[in-house]
Amino acid sequence: MSLQNSIGKCVHEQLPDRSLTFRVVAALICAMGFCVCLLAYYPGTLSPDSISIYEQARNFSFIDWYSPVLALIWAPIQLLVPGPQGILFFLLTLYWGALLVFANAAATIDPRTALAMPLLGVMPFAINFAGTIWTDVLVGVSWLMCAALVFHSRIQGRRISAAGQAIVWSLFLCGSWARPNALFAAVPLGLYILEPPRAYSFAKRAVLAVVLLAGLWLGSQLIFYAVLSTKRTHPINSILLFDIAGISHFSGKNYFPSTWSDEENAKILSACYHPAEWDSYNPRGECSFVYRRMDDSGLWDSSGLWRPWLAAVGTEPLAYLRHRASHFVTFMTNSSTSFFHLGNSRAEASEHLQRSWGFRIASKYVFGAAKFGIYRPVFWLVLGFVCVAAARLCSEESRRLVATLGLSSVIYLVTYFLFGVASDFRYAYWAILATDVAALVVACELTSRKGRLPQTRLSEMAVR
Repeated sequence: MSLQNSIGKCVHEQLPDRSLTFRVVAALICAMGFCVCLLAYYPGTLSPDSISIYEQARNFSFIDWYSPVLALIWAPIQLLVPGPQGILFFLLTLYWGALLVFANAAATIDPRTALAMPLLGVMPFAINFAGTIWTDVLVGVSWLMCAALVFHSRIQGRRISAAGQAIVWSLFLCGSWARPNALFAAVPLGLYILEPPRAYSFAKRAVLAVVLLAGLWLGSQLIFYAVLSTKRTHPINSILLFDIAGISHFSGKNYFPSTWSDEENAKILSACYHPAEWDSYNPRGECSFVYRRMDDSGLWDSSGLWRPWLAAVGTEPLAYLRHRASHFVTFMTNSSTSFFHLGNSRAEASEHLQRSWGFRIASKYVFGAAKFGIYRPVFWLVLGFVCVAAARLCSEESRRLVATLGLSSVIYLVTYFLFGVASDFRYAYWAILATDVAALVVACELTSRKGRLPQTRLSEMAVR
């Protein structure tokens, strides 16, 4: 036996396989995290959005103001477990299960750094929404588990079974159809699952991306309206109304159709507009007279708002860009308390805090981290770009995952430039989870390289 082989055998004996120990420790951390979330959020934190979705699930009757996906998943679950408890179990299982799968996959790269993967689940910017029943959370946890299963199989050099493929694509579609803007961010993840041949040129990949995007959109229209008979409520009109309001504000000219009094016109041009959100125009807002006029004239329940929107954008493109940029910057830098959902009113929040000691601890923990400035989406947008750039530092399988997660998170956040109507921190949830996992995989790769240096030097010494 050569000296090099003898030294390698000695090193191997001194460093026994710790894969079983790692899996047990990672599983215990995730199990404890699951229990912590369950204690803190049980039976599940609800907002007006999730309450409406629960009613749709109970009646098996859907509206498209919110994507029907969460209600469709909730419908059979609430038959077995009435109330929010069942869907809370479902979301937490995906959340902690995905982190466990990622941890086991990353352990093949570097087990020391991979142990940080399940610890990610208790970070304040991730655990803050883990128990809230929102479509944003569904997007995040379903895509996270989807990517975890694919990455785990490929880094282990295994093919996903037919049943596994069905689970992966189901999770992919759940996230893709849960939010309208998720369709665009789904493309990198879809290409990652499909894994087109390396010989494909950029043009072929671009065509495949367009076909995938079109297929996702057509599939959602077919499922939502032809199969589920979802009632149309024209949510796109909230974007059109917000844009016309912004253009009117920045141009100083009212581009809303209809006739307005001097007082109404003055409000539209100044007081009504807030770059953070469109809420002042909705049926409960301070300027709800705008919505009511659009509704009474029949413009809301048709495609009638497209004509004034096109006219306003075509006439005042700079005002449109100023409005969109103002909203996007506000969303990116917003530091309000929207990073934790206490309740639907002060009374409800106070009752929840008094009744549940776990929720009280969770709220203090999350709010206490606000001083670090991590509750601004711009931080995660920058991290997404960093992950895309850092992907080249990784080995092949890790590079594909990191590039996919980084690019998907960037696209997800950037779509709010055109489609955003509010500035809640929860809209960045998928980007937060995706970039955090991608950054940890990069860290595993870098740590692994450093760990291999001493062994390489030892081998060189043996050869000499």
